[in-house]
Amino acid sequence: MFSSAKLMCAPEVLTAYKKADRKVKSVSAVFSEDARVNRQFSEDSMASLPTLSPNPPKFTPDGGQLSQENLEAMNINPDGFIWPEEENLFCTLLQTHQNHFVFEDSQRDTFREDYFSSYIIPVVLHSFNKISIRDAGLPSNLDNLMQPFAGCQCYTVFDLHWGFDARKVHSKSRDLTAFLTPLGLL
Repeated sequence: MFSSAKLMCAPEVLTAYKKADRKVKSVSAVFSEDARVNRQFSEDSMASLPTLSPNPPKFTPDGGQLSQENLEAMNINPDGFIWPEEENLFCTLLQTHQNHFVFEDSQRDTFREDYFSSYIIPVVLHSFNKISIRDAGLPSNLDNLMQPFAGCQCYTVFDLHWGFDARKVHSKSRDLTAFLTPLGLL
């Protein structure tokens, strides 16, 4: 059963109920070749990895992204399953690759464009009619719409909190991902 707290944070719907004959149905088709995401690895990323000493010195934060607070927040080895030497080796490995980890939203970035092409969202364009325009309700506030989904699994490439910014959307498809917010159109 749904609790009253769960119902209170349900997203607000601004459209009327659609009968089955008016619902949008997906089109079964093969993606066109121009919508394909190309993955190109021009270099062997394993060849440029730094070597790691099997007996590293005691881990001390070096003032980079991996601070003592961030390390404690990761809660490494809470049950003492691995030996202290292995824990130290793991912390040294994290410190070696600390630029690849994100601890704050301001540190987020996208995948390298020379590795992955941008997304093109294939659509079948239809003409608008009065029904389409009338049912084009917009959420009142995007943050209120997203809040109930925080921490939920998303079965898509575009995760609401992380994946949306990780990959670039092709300029042809950017209008399809725009939404109205209190700050304006994003």
